[in-house]
Amino acid sequence: MKITIKQPLSFSEIGRKDNQEDFLWPLPNAVTVNDRVFLMCDGMGGHDNGELASKTAATALGEYLTSHMAHDGIVTKPMFEQALAYGYDELDKVDNGAVKKMGTTMTCLVLHRGGALVAHIGDSRVYHLRPSLADGHGRSGIIYQSADHSLVNDLLRAGEITEEEAADFPQKNVITRAMQPHLERRYKADILNIDDVQAGDYFFLCCDGVLEQLTNDILGNILKDKTLDDNAKINAIKKVCDGKTHDNYTCWLIPVLDVQKEETDVAQDDDEQVAVTVEQAPHELKNDAETERLARKEAELKAREAALEQREEAARKEAKIKAQQEAMRQREATQRARAMAAAAQKASGQRQSYGVQPITPKQIAQQERAEEKKKMVKFALLSSAVFAVIVAAFILFYPSEDKSPKSTESEEVSQQPNPGENNNQTQNGSRTGRSSKGSIVGTARNVQPTDSGPTPKQGGSLKQHSPSGTMPTHNDEGEQGSKNTDGKTGKKAPDKQNVNDGAGTSQNADKSANDNTEPTVSSDPEKIDLKKI
Repeated sequence: MKITIKQPLSFSEIGRKDNQEDFLWPLPNAVTVNDRVFLMCDGMGGHDNGELASKTAATALGEYLTSHMAHDGIVTKPMFEQALAYGYDELDKVDNGAVKKMGTTMTCLVLHRGGALVAHIGDSRVYHLRPSLADGHGRSGIIYQSADHSLVNDLLRAGEITEEEAADFPQKNVITRAMQPHLERRYKADILNIDDVQAGDYFFLCCDGVLEQLTNDILGNILKDKTLDDNAKINAIKKVCDGKTHDNYTCWLIPVLDVQKEETDVAQDDDEQVAVTVEQAPHELKNDAETERLARKEAELKAREAALEQREEAARKEAKIKAQQEAMRQREATQRARAMAAAAQKASGQRQSYGVQPITPKQIAQQERAEEKKKMVKFALLSSAVFAVIVAAFILFYPSEDKSPKSTESEEVSQQPNPGENNNQTQNGSRTGRSSKGSIVGTARNVQPTDSGPTPKQGGSLKQHSPSGTMPTHNDEGEQGSKNTDGKTGKKAPDKQNVNDGAGTSQNADKSANDNTEPTVSSDPEKIDLKKI
C-alpha cells in the first residue's frame, strides 16, 4: 500500500500560560508531503523542564524511525518499541536532576507500506476520521480515537463519573502514563496499526489543550464540511480554541490524498470494493452491503476498544495493588516509628505528647545530677548501717577488760585448812580443784580492800579449805601446780608499796605447809607481799 498525503497542517499556540511546552516533529516550517513520521509531544515539569522533555522525546523518536526504516518499508510494533526505548535513553541523558522531574506525553503517526501505525502515551490523542461516514444521525466520522491515560478517563470508564462530570472534573490534568527519565519501570505506549486507510481520510494529533474546547462533534462537523478546504478547516479548529483555552494548544492535521494498492498488499474483499465505490459516489444511496460493512467495522472497533479496556483494567488493577502495598509499607513504617517513640518515652521517663517540645540538654543534666545525689545518699546510709552492725558485733563478742589502777593481780595460795573451819571465814574465798594426779590446787581470787566490805582484824588470818575438808598433802606436784596456777592469772601485779616487807608473814610457805600450819595473811593490804607467798 502506498499512501499519498496532502500538505500537513498544524498550529501551536501558547494559550494563557507563560511558556510553550508543546513540540511538533518535523518542524512545521520544514514539513513536506514526503514526510512519513509525525509526532506531537506535550511537556510537563516547569518552564525549562517541560519544553526540554517534549523536544527531546519528539526529536529522538522522529529521527530514529526515519533513519531505521525497514527495507520493505513496513514498520512493526517491535520496531516502534525500539524507537521508544531510544527516546527514553535520550531523556535520561538530558535529565538535570531537578526536584520536579521532567516528562512529556507522546502521540505518533507513521505512514508505511503496511498502513498507518499510531501510538500514544498520556492524555494527548490520535484520531483517524473519515468524513464520508459522518451524517446527521450522530455519526461524526471518527473511525479511531486513542484512549487517554488519565485519571478522569479511568473514572469515566469505571462508571464513577458521567460525561458531564468529566468535562468539569477538577483533576483533568492528572495523567497515569508519561515519558520520564530514569524510571525504574518505563511506561509502554498503546500501539495500533491501521490497514484500512482511504483517500479523503484525516489523521489528527492534538494535545489536551485543544480538547478543552474542541469536542468530537465539532471536529467531525468541521472536517465533513465540503465547502472548506484543508487550510480553512485547520483555521476553524484553531478558532474554536483561540482566547478560550488556558493551556498550550497544538495539533497536526494530515489529509490523505490517495491510497494505491500493491501486489504485496492483502487483497480486499468484495465489501471493501463496494465501499470504495460508494465513497467515490457519496451522492448515491448506500446499499445493504455498505451497511453490513460499516456494521462489521464498528464491531471490530468495539472489539479493539474492549481489548484496550481490558489491558487498561489490568494496568489499573496492578497500579491499585502497588498502591495498596505501598500504603501497607507506610503503615508498617508508621507503626514501627510509633513503637520506637513509645519505647524512648518509657526509657527516659518523660511524657511527651503531640505539640510538646522535647526535653532539653540542660534538663537532662539536672536529672543526672539529681540521680547522682540520690545514689550518694543511699551509699552513705548503707555504709552507716554496715558500720553500726560491725561495732555492735565487736562489743558483743569482745568485752573490754577492767584496766582500773586499783585492780590487783590474783594470788594463788596453796593452803591446808584446819578441819572444822567454815569456808565463809575467808574473804573472797578460793576455789579449789583436783589435778589429774589427785592433788588439790587452790586458786585465790583477787584480794581487794573495799570500804563497804568486811576488813580482816589485825593479826587475823584469811583461811581457805578444800572442798573435801581434808588437809592437802604438800609435795612436789602440788608445789608445781601452785606455781603454775600463779603464773596463769594474767592480771596486773599490785604496787610493791602495798606489799608487806615483814619476814614473819612471808617466811617459808613450804614450812607452814609441812608443819600442817595455816599460812597467815596480814590484814593490812599494804603489807602483803605476793612474791614471798
